[in-house]
Amino acid sequence: MLDNSAVTQIDGTERVSAVRIRNRATGGETTIPADGIFIEVGLFPNTEPVRDLAALNPSGELIVDCACRTSVAGLFGAGDATTVPYNQIVISAGEGAKAALGAYDYLLKQGLI
Repeated sequence: MLDNSAVTQIDGTERVSAVRIRNRATGGETTIPADGIFIEVGLFPNTEPVRDLAALNPSGELIVDCACRTSVAGLFGAGDATTVPYNQIVISAGEGAKAALGAYDYLLKQGLI
């Protein structure tokens, strides 16, 4: 893992052969041979809009239950900003669907739809 770095170029014709990385602190660039790459974008959840509204864990993630409910009735969370493990797009998409269904069920039970 390379912290404080930015990918500036991915080399290859039919497939990845190398990746060029720029260190944000020094400005130096390094080319790393690679057969494939996985880029992790950020480590901190973007929960600022609900920071003073719902319960967060010490890492700043929105605490949700198995139905994506938060500590606030009617507020649902999904994706990388929550305590659900394995922050990957396919998992976030599934959690988003669960949150939408949970919100719909909540609105039905409240007689709002």
